[in-house]
Amino acid sequence: MVRVIRSHLDRVTGIHHVFAGVGSRDSRIHRGGWNRQTGLIEWRSEPELNGAERVLSGGECNGHLYFCIGSNGKDGDSVGGVFYREDGPQPRWHFVHEWDIISDRAPDIRGFTAVPHPEGRPYEVALVTLEMYGQVFRIEPVEGDPAKGHSVTMEFDIRRYFGEVWGQSGPINFPALSAYNDMPEVKDPLSGETVNLIGVWVNHPAASNAALRNNSWYLVRRRNGSYTHAQVIDTSVLPDPPLRATRAIAQSPFAADNGRVFYFGGFDAAAPRPIWHNTAWIYRGELKDPNAEEGQGRN
Repeated sequence: MVRVIRSHLDRVTGIHHVFAGVGSRDSRIHRGGWNRQTGLIEWRSEPELNGAERVLSGGECNGHLYFCIGSNGKDGDSVGGVFYREDGPQPRWHFVHEWDIISDRAPDIRGFTAVPHPEGRPYEVALVTLEMYGQVFRIEPVEGDPAKGHSVTMEFDIRRYFGEVWGQSGPINFPALSAYNDMPEVKDPLSGETVNLIGVWVNHPAASNAALRNNSWYLVRRRNGSYTHAQVIDTSVLPDPPLRATRAIAQSPFAADNGRVFYFGGFDAAAPRPIWHNTAWIYRGELKDPNAEEGQGRN
């Protein structure tokens, strides 16, 4: 099973490669390249990096390639965690960071996304989310150079945030999955602000037949590292099946939509029910135009 594919231009050789994270357990990261004669991507039989858990995210940060393998709780053993690639004719992968196991489960590392430094420094930082932690972490290469090391800090606590928003005495319970695929960068056509959207699966404490419970949620991250939330709502999904998770978000590429239309897709077929049917969904949402006359704006 291939869960993530990324392209990368080797900073030393100048060769453009494709990298794929393969496997559910005994995972591997393979490198491929385009063959001019066949017109196909040819994959090396030997992986560049091996792991013990799922590979769910990866990407570039400051031009360096990173991949994330589910943690196994053993710091620095080159089996689980975040790694970056040292480019060249003899490439090497270097360990960056790993998180502890929670409740006997290896935390999957999702949504690797490079964003501008929230304090305006001249290099990028990377964001990842951990489902068992229910948190967003910021990975910062020292002075933008991974060879100088990294600092890793929690930027946002999803479970605690929604607990406060929903008036609970503490963090919400699991699940708290987020950034299933990525954290797409979009521009608000009305304010001009650039933000990242992060799909989540969180369960509102309302009754199972309430819209707050049966619909889905997502987060909006601003450039300064602050967050807010919004909801994908369909009042017809009462009481079953719920929308559950928002797994993918995309801003419409069509010129006629003027950047105001967004597409949301999702569902998570995890427990408690053993079988789900006809549950995947896609919704289209549109930002209201504040300059439109009353009754003329659309949702």
